[in-house]
Formats: sequence, C-alpha cells, structure tokens
Amino acid sequence: MDKYKSLLEELVSFKSISTDKAYVSEINKTVDWLLKQFEKNGFSARSFEGYGNPVVYAKYEVSPNAKTVLIYGHYDVQPAS
Repeated sequence: MDKYKSLLEELVSFKSISTDKAYVSEINKTVDWLLKQFEKNGFSARSFEGYGNPVVYAKYEVSPNAKTVLIYGHYDVQPAS
C-alpha cells in the first residue's frame, strides 16, 4: 500500500494547472511521468497532441478475445483560489 501512496503523492505533486500557460512545462513533466509509469507496468503508452493539453493513452492487452475495459481520467488541475 505504501508503494501506491507514494505514487499518488508523486502524481499530485506536479503543478499541472491546465488553464495557466506558465505551467506548460509541468503539464509536460506530468505526461512524461504518466507514460513512464504505464510502460514500467507493462502497458503500451503514448501521448497525442491536439486541442489543449496532451492526451495520454495507454493499453494493456491480456488477450485479443478479452472484453475491453475503458478507464478515463484527467491529470490536469484547476488553480486553487
């Protein structure tokens, strides 16, 4: 459990404020961190540039016949005020 707590603490330590261009480098650091975590755990992962912040996509294929499970979330935050 300590491992997962540490990972969560590390993830939320990034200042990935989506609405402030001053934090673009933090957004990019967060994307790189997420990609590394996914790949370290056996996922194929990549990011896509588009409108707004990059999208992180990861896939873990157990079997071509297995049902698909989609988990959606976001890594960016709103400014605290």
